[in-house]
Amino acid sequence: KNEVVEAKTTEVAAPINMSEWGDVAVESKDLILPKILLQQAMSEAVKERTARDGDYLNTLLSTVCSNEKGEVAVLPFFCRQSYVVEKFNGRKFEYLRTDPYIIGEQARPWGEDIGGVKHKNVHVYEFFCLTEEGGLPAIVPFKSTSHKAGKKLFNIMYVANKQLGKAPAHNWIVLGRKEDSNESGDKYWVMDIAVGRTSTPEEI
Repeated sequence: KNEVVEAKTTEVAAPINMSEWGDVAVESKDLILPKILLQQAMSEAVKERTARDGDYLNTLLSTVCSNEKGEVAVLPFFCRQSYVVEKFNGRKFEYLRTDPYIIGEQARPWGEDIGGVKHKNVHVYEFFCLTEEGGLPAIVPFKSTSHKAGKKLFNIMYVANKQLGKAPAHNWIVLGRKEDSNESGDKYWVMDIAVGRTSTPEEI
């Protein structure tokens, strides 16, 4: 009786020598950090059928990064706040500019009239996160209907963890979703969060 034994390779891929690919300097101005965005019914990726509403999309790769439950794990390690200012053009509000958040400043009103034109000040939490795939950090923004979840995450990182003597990046966070609807009955997705596993010393 002949026995066939499957050969198993133990070869390790050689590290890439980047100098062989040309002397190219990468500067901060060249970098585009991906964002992880919750898709809605009117999102471009949903219209193009590269994602479904309720999916989380990596904007740099244009790929869905959430699982079948609509969840994706991230490790947030820094938060930046800002105000996105929108101006009413007669039909809808459109992006005007982004103003940095100044610590200690009084909260801006959600809506205000400037020179007879309606404006909105949308406060945004932007969390810089590691992903399970590695590579570049990703930015996860929380604003508008998902602002409450962003405030919850901010308090976990910088209030609760501090009181417990833990680092802001002590836990992985599971980004989830829940369905809501407006006064007209139109449904949309709202971001939600849950505390995941404890991060390792190497990750911290």
